[in-house]
Amino acid sequence: MEARSAVHILNAPSTKSLKYAIRSGLIKNCRITEEATNHAEAIFGPDASTLKGKSTRPTPKKTHNDFFSPPEELYQHNRTITVCIDHMEIKNAKFLTCIDTTVRYRSCIPVQNLKTDPVFDALDKIFRRYNKAGFHVKTIKCD
Repeated sequence: MEARSAVHILNAPSTKSLKYAIRSGLIKNCRITEEATNHAEAIFGPDASTLKGKSTRPTPKKTHNDFFSPPEELYQHNRTITVCIDHMEIKNAKFLTCIDTTVRYRSCIPVQNLKTDPVFDALDKIFRRYNKAGFHVKTIKCD
C-alpha cells in the first residue's frame, strides 16, 4: 500500500523509474523496497493515473451516412396525419415544437413570443414542410 501511495506522492512515475529511484537512493529515508513495488504492481495492476496520462485515445472508426428514403407504402397509407404541437422555453428562448403521430417527424421552430402572429408563422413553416413532402395535416392536438 505504501508503494502505491508513493507513486501518487512522486507525481506518478513509471514502475521502472520508481524502482530506479529506490535502488539509487534518490528518495531519502524511504522504507519502500523494489519488492514492495513489484507486489503493488501484481496486486493492484498498473496505476490508473499513469495509464490515463500516458495512453492516447484510439482513433475512432469513420462514420458513414446511412440515409434512406422511406418506403412508398409509408406514404400511400399515411397521407393524412395528426400533428401534436406544444411550446417550450429554454433560457428565455421560446420554441414551438411539433411531432406527428404517424411518421413521428419532430420539428422545433424558434418564435420571438407566444402571441398570435409568430405562432401562426411557425405553424405555416411546419405545414409547408409537411405539404412539400406530400402529407396533409388533418388534425392538430395542442394544449
